[in-house]
Amino acid sequence: MPQKNLVLWFCLIFGYPQNGMPEEACVLFKGVISAGLLPNHYAIGSALRACQEIGPNKLKLGMEIHGLIFKSPYASDMVLSNVLMSMYSHCSASIDDAHRVFDEIKIKTSASWNSIISIYGRRGDAISGFKFFSSMQRKLQNY
Repeated sequence: MPQKNLVLWFCLIFGYPQNGMPEEACVLFKGVISAGLLPNHYAIGSALRACQEIGPNKLKLGMEIHGLIFKSPYASDMVLSNVLMSMYSHCSASIDDAHRVFDEIKIKTSASWNSIISIYGRRGDAISGFKFFSSMQRKLQNY
């Protein structure tokens, strides 16, 4: 791209996965990072969704984005935490990484609880999903 325009780059990263081109979103996201720029949380979330759509082949990039989030001002962003859990659940054979992201969330909302419960449900682990649902009911009643 001849002129480095962050808004245009972020719009493309957001739009590519929505139009069936997740690989292009990943390539452009890497280019933004290589240029030394910090994407906003919308671009980061879109890149994670692109990784999720592609699947296990993009687990490494998803993990690199997780590291970027951890070192950025978005480390406690609830939406990105939920997208991270979803990405790990689709790209990794294990649920451990998604569970670890859930455990790191300081203040869990119903959205974060629903994310981890749905991950267990998609994996066919209804018992763990129900245990999390019961825990959610107990914890959210205290707020």
